[in-house]
Amino acid sequence: ALELLNEMIAAGHAPDLVCFNVCLAACAKGGRVEETAEIRQMMAVSQVAPDRFSYNASVIACEKGGEWRDAVELLDEMRVKGIEPDVVSYNGALSACEREGAWETAVELLEEMEEKQVQPNVMTYKACCQTLVNGGQREKAEKLFQKMQDGGIEPNERLIQIFNVDAAGKSEGSVSMDEAEEEDEGDVDEDVDDFDDEDETEEAREDAYLEELERVGKEIQQVKEEKERIAKMWADERAMAGGSDSSDSEEEDTREALTAGMKPDHKPVQAA
Repeated sequence: ALELLNEMIAAGHAPDLVCFNVCLAACAKGGRVEETAEIRQMMAVSQVAPDRFSYNASVIACEKGGEWRDAVELLDEMRVKGIEPDVVSYNGALSACEREGAWETAVELLEEMEEKQVQPNVMTYKACCQTLVNGGQREKAEKLFQKMQDGGIEPNERLIQIFNVDAAGKSEGSVSMDEAEEEDEGDVDEDVDDFDDEDETEEAREDAYLEELERVGKEIQQVKEEKERIAKMWADERAMAGGSDSSDSEEEDTREALTAGMKPDHKPVQAA
């Protein structure tokens, strides 16, 4: 992703929000936290403001990369930028906390959701309950589980397995940490899909991103081919004119012309 952005910039193209978000989404699915941070820095330098999608992708990267503190800090950064975290943002941060058993932070995030009137879903409660169990707070987890059910949210299979609840609703003991980790891997993939499916038009938007990525890649290749054509053309002309007698200043002029896609007389060269 970074390589593509660097190639675009080197070729004289200014990446827009769509291009940056495509690369952030790719990094999110690979859990590449450092790369998402570098991309956001590139956005700042390019004066391209990140949107909620940009931050959600970054939070998901932190989730998969096991960097729960970074995920929580990103929520704070969103607010500073005037972007309110949504349920996908919070779920990503909660799932990151889940892996480390950071239950106090998870509880604070859930309370914050209620304050901000961000409606939690079953994935929210699953992440928070698992974090509490992992942090040795089983009783709190059971109370939260009951609160969720009282609120009319039906538990999914992963949430039920945390407590190994039978049909009568009696707790028979939690799953092991190894089993929880296996289930967590599935949740990470589901959360990655969540931020891609924030609303019914998200799939179409992702398709548009991929199409844009392909278009940008083709443009980069065209620019490379054009530069090679210009270089060959001038090399041939100089060879025919006795280029060995050219001065150093002429060579510098030619190099600058190639970089700018212009002839030394400053007339634009049309792309092939």
